[in-house]
Amino acid sequence: MFVVARLPDPNRAAELKSKGLKAKAVKNAVICQLPPYNPEDPDSPVWTLPGVLKEATLLIDCAEAGGLVEQGHGIGTVVAGVTGKALRPYYVPKRLQPETAFFAVMNKVCTVTAWQDGVIRISKHEIESESSAVWVETTEIWAGRLTRLPRKLKRFKAAAEAAVEKANTPGPDRGVSFVDGLPWKTKSKT
Repeated sequence: MFVVARLPDPNRAAELKSKGLKAKAVKNAVICQLPPYNPEDPDSPVWTLPGVLKEATLLIDCAEAGGLVEQGHGIGTVVAGVTGKALRPYYVPKRLQPETAFFAVMNKVCTVTAWQDGVIRISKHEIESESSAVWVETTEIWAGRLTRLPRKLKRFKAAAEAAVEKANTPGPDRGVSFVDGLPWKTKSKT
């Protein structure tokens, strides 16, 4: 999970690249990867928002992933809106890999993670910033068994069921995902 900047002018990609930024023109926009806040720690979860990107829309870039890797060690994560609804991915890999769908979401997003034993965790991730530093603040909304999901969180039930199924599907999987409003299944090529 990381933060990217989106500018509505795809013609600015070359300008941003000339300033040393990783930028890619996409349909009607340019997506720019934010540089690490501490260049000596490129894996740091804090990024710098350069002045040239101050007017950009910030997006959380995240992915669904998981599957049963060996008996007793399954985990699955699905991405949902803060209302519990499925989101539309910007990319779904055609080849088998741990990530099954990629999303770019403005401001905040939720993930539902399930383990093979049926325990789930619902987390909210929100973009925060101070001065030129940008990071994703994660808050656990709830953790427990699906059968004990509180009434006020029933909006996450379909996402939680998809995460549990993903955690119990041999993986890395393309077999279960939670996109476009309903969980869907595809056949994996083995």
